[in-house]
Amino acid sequence: NNFNIQVLGSDYQNVHIRIIDVQGKILKLLDVKPNQQLNFGSEFKPGVYFVEIRQGNKIKTSRLLKY
Repeated sequence: NNFNIQVLGSDYQNVHIRIIDVQGKILKLLDVKPNQQLNFGSEFKPGVYFVEIRQGNKIKTSRLLKY
């Protein structure tokens, strides 16, 4: 029902997270501190989502699937 994310690393810059649906609509914008655990997604319907995680000049995008 939920997704859990924790950005681990030695960089101390804040982490910016965008949750995007398959149509490209931004559903949620979050700013968290490094190493902070984040729990989200209970409000999302089943489907495919993308999470984009930015910290400084580093970007990671992952696909999420909710049943």
